[in-house]
Amino acid sequence: MLLLEKPRSGKFSPLGPEDRFCFDCQDECMGRCCRKTNIILEPWDLEVMARGLGLNTSDFVDAYAELQIDPETLWPYVRLRHVADGPCAFLAERGRCRIYPLRPRVCRSYPVGRRVVIDGTNAAGEPALRASFFLLQTPQFCLGPRGTRTWTLSEWLETSGSLEYFRLSAEHLALKALALELKYHQWWEGPPHMLHMFFLFEPDLIREEFEISENDVGHVEFYRRRMQALRLLLTDQAARQGYHLETTGGGGEVCALDLTGTAPDILDWMLSVLRGEKPGG
Repeated sequence: MLLLEKPRSGKFSPLGPEDRFCFDCQDECMGRCCRKTNIILEPWDLEVMARGLGLNTSDFVDAYAELQIDPETLWPYVRLRHVADGPCAFLAERGRCRIYPLRPRVCRSYPVGRRVVIDGTNAAGEPALRASFFLLQTPQFCLGPRGTRTWTLSEWLETSGSLEYFRLSAEHLALKALALELKYHQWWEGPPHMLHMFFLFEPDLIREEFEISENDVGHVEFYRRRMQALRLLLTDQAARQGYHLETTGGGGEVCALDLTGTAPDILDWMLSVLRGEKPGG
């Protein structure tokens, strides 16, 4: 099994959907968890925050974040800049978050963390993801566990608005899992392809470039289509490298994920996916 996502460092306890835990943010420690911590923004986090502030994603990154490349996987990611070294740029007086409705997944789901592993392959021969949830051990300054309010995991994810974020995160992780299984980090030379960055982190520019308005395609559906289009690009690039993904079927036979079904002009095919004219699989 290959680990794709793990909870923040520290001790943690497994949580099932109906397992209960106690957590209630207290005024006395408000904002202490928003200093000197590593906040990774996934593509959906980034666009929600940027859109809510009236910025395109490039301007948001320039002002508040930084683009990083994982040296082992060559997969790009974005992290908040200010909170890594001091107080978060969005921390207001009395420790309140001034963009609370826009806060990223790791903030809204805390103290719940998620662990995701690649666990074999699914029926289509693609990497299968298995996720589990945990209650994280909070730092000593956090008074949340000393509150009186209790939650089940299901209640917490629903109330915090984390469910959709986790679902959309899973689509991004599935794409990253495919890249790892296709040995992207071994055969890709140099920095990630600009198209990878473009489709992950530039929804506004993509809409402008291909004339796809919000009235044509809503934000969530457009996010999903971008992940599908990028999947096509990855598999096309792997095929050009002569790489194929071998998997073991239920009967023990070895089968290969077909990487040859993309159009001769991969960009035209990706555009068709974005417009909903052709499936992305």
